[in-house]
Amino acid sequence: MIRAVMEGFAIFLKDIAEEVRKIRIEPRNFGLSGGLFSITYLRQILADILGHNVRISTGRKASALGAAFLAGIQHGFWKADDIRGMASPGDMVNVKTNPGLLRRYKKWKELHRMTRGLE
Repeated sequence: MIRAVMEGFAIFLKDIAEEVRKIRIEPRNFGLSGGLFSITYLRQILADILGHNVRISTGRKASALGAAFLAGIQHGFWKADDIRGMASPGDMVNVKTNPGLLRRYKKWKELHRMTRGLE
């Protein structure tokens, strides 16, 4: 049950990343923060499903800082290059091959597409 919840969370974040790509923004780096990401298993499955290394922030307020950076970029206060180096880097989690997880993700996408619009 715990594995399913963690994989569901990772799939949710992958779906968000895919939606971001649809508006022609290619995420080059993924930074994560918060207590949930102290769970090693979640860190790894997230890196695996995203297909990118992920960096775990050491700062406790990294989520708020990230939101502020995005808002500043959106409103022209900063450019993306301006914020590089403003936050401290954290631990890196490298992608590993996880065929079972990728199969379950493909199945999720198929089921989601089939049930979309059902009431």
